[in-house]
Amino acid sequence: MDSTTQITVRPRATDIIGAVAYTGMSRATLYAEMKTGALKFVKIGGATRLEYNELDRWFDEKSKEVAA
Repeated sequence: MDSTTQITVRPRATDIIGAVAYTGMSRATLYAEMKTGALKFVKIGGATRLEYNELDRWFDEKSKEVAA
């Protein structure tokens, strides 16, 4: 690999602030969906993390509900 090669890796998960930026949804909406179990998350120590794959799944599911 030469010095001009750049590797970008997306993290597996994000915090709630990152999830808000990623989905464009409000914190309140995401927390409500987490509370009902519609949006899965993990707690690691005191930190809440949401996996990008789960955010994609949840967003796709919500999009289908709106279209129906």
